[in-house]
Amino acid sequence: MQRQRRKLTVEDRVTIDLRRKDGWGVRAIARELGRSPSVISAELGRGREQDGNYAAGSAQAAAAVRWNRSGRRARLAPDSPLFAEVAKLLRLQWSPEQIAGRRKRLEDATEVSSGLRVSHEAIYQAIYAVPRGELRRELLACLRQGKPQRGPRTANGGAGSAT
Repeated sequence: MQRQRRKLTVEDRVTIDLRRKDGWGVRAIARELGRSPSVISAELGRGREQDGNYAAGSAQAAAAVRWNRSGRRARLAPDSPLFAEVAKLLRLQWSPEQIAGRRKRLEDATEVSSGLRVSHEAIYQAIYAVPRGELRRELLACLRQGKPQRGPRTANGGAGSAT
């Protein structure tokens, strides 16, 4: 059984810092955290200060910077005008596919690159990424299937298994 990969948390980094100061080795720390020794070794290499010692605080800050630099901002942020338009059309019982097609036709007709073209997948991701609350419940109810969360995809790319 393959373990799901997850990022190191603040607690993990503090544990690494404390155990290193107590003289623990990489493998012992890895066993305690249930991680691979290579993950701990890489973290120790990335989180070194000028004096050569590991510091959890600066390692966490550096990890946040790396994440912000590599992570993409959601195209449909809940506070954007495009999200408001999409939500309005969802309330009118339009499907995400219809909304995406309408946006594309509008932009192609005007031949102006407004940057407001959006795919149906981006719409689904925006809906399911909304934090728990009234807006999320309302938008989920507007979807035709009304599922509370998206299901996992199978290895062959289909939505279900045909066995």
